[in-house]
Amino acid sequence: MMTIFGDYQVDERGFQTAHKMVLHQWQDGLHADAIRRRIGEMRHPVPALDQPPDPGLERALDEALRSADAVELLAGSYGVIREALAAAYREHLDRSNPLVDHPTRRALRAALTDHEEALAWSRASAAALSGRDLEAARRKAAWEEHLRAYLAAAGGIAGPSPERVHALPPACATGPFVPDFRPRRDARFEGQHQFEFPPHVLYNDPRVPADERNLALLAKRALEMDVPEMMASILIERADRPWEFQLDYSRQLWDEMRHAMMGSVAFEARGVDWTQIPLNVGFSLRLNLHATPLERQTILFAIEQSLMPGETGKRFEYETAVAAGDALSAHFHDYDWADEVLHARIGRR
Repeated sequence: MMTIFGDYQVDERGFQTAHKMVLHQWQDGLHADAIRRRIGEMRHPVPALDQPPDPGLERALDEALRSADAVELLAGSYGVIREALAAAYREHLDRSNPLVDHPTRRALRAALTDHEEALAWSRASAAALSGRDLEAARRKAAWEEHLRAYLAAAGGIAGPSPERVHALPPACATGPFVPDFRPRRDARFEGQHQFEFPPHVLYNDPRVPADERNLALLAKRALEMDVPEMMASILIERADRPWEFQLDYSRQLWDEMRHAMMGSVAFEARGVDWTQIPLNVGFSLRLNLHATPLERQTILFAIEQSLMPGETGKRFEYETAVAAGDALSAHFHDYDWADEVLHARIGRR
C-alpha cells in the first residue's frame, strides 16, 4: 500500500492527483483479489499469499516505499514497479495457452487495461513535474536506476532467478518504514486549521432554505477529503489484518475520495472556487496523530452507522438536494447514500 496522503506534497493539480492514486490502489486490490482466487482454484493447499514470495522482491518494494517526493513516487512506484508488473502480465499472455489458461488470461487482460491507463497517466504527470526541471529529471532517472538494480537482483518482479549483481547501490530502507500521517495540502487551500465549519450545522437546520442547506451539503462533501487522509493510515498500520480487510477498506478509501470530488465538481459547475472554502484538516490531523488505528477505524464505523437513519442521514441529505431543485447534487447524493450503506456494512464486518 502507498501512503498516499501522508508523505507527499501534491502538485498544483494535487486533488486530482490524489484521486487518481486512490483509484489505482482500489483497482490494484481488485486485480490482486482475482489472481488470489485463481491461485486458489489451481492448487491445494493454497500457497501462502499474504507473505512475500522472495526476500529480494520484498527488499526492492521496500526501497520503492522510500520515494522522497511526487517525482520519485511516479518514477518508482509507476515507472519501475508498475511497468514491470504490466510487462510480466504481457509476457504471461504471450506465452500461455488460450485454451487451458483462459481464466488466468481473462483476469490479466482486465488488469492490464487498468495498468496501461495508470501508466499513461503517470507518464503525463511525471513529464509535467520534471519536463522543464533539469534537477527533477536527474533525480527521476537516478531513482529509476536505483530501483531497477534492486528489482534485477530479485530476478525481476515475476522471477524466476536472481541475476548476478556484483554490487547494489546503498539501500535507502535501513529500518522499518515509518510514514508521516500529518495531512498535507498545497498552498491554494484556505483555512486548513479553521476547525469551526458552519456547514455542519446549517445543512439540517429547518430554519434555513433548502438551497442554502444544499450548498452546505456540497461543502461537507468537499470536506470529505479528510476521510481518505485518515483512512490511508488505517491501511498502513493495520497491515496484519486479513486480505479481505485490505480490499474492503481500499474500496472505501476510493469511495471517500470520490465523495470529495463530487463536492468540488458541483462547485466548479457553479463557477465557485472550492479551494477558498475553509476545508480544515481537523478530522485527519486529530485522528492520525492522537488515536490508535483501531480507534480510528471504530470512529469511522460510528460515523458511517450514524448516517443510516432516514430522518437525519443519507436519505435526508438526498431529499434536501431534491428539494433544492439541484439535479446534479441530487444525483451525487443518491450515489453517496449508496456508498455509505456499503461502508456501514464494511464497518460491521
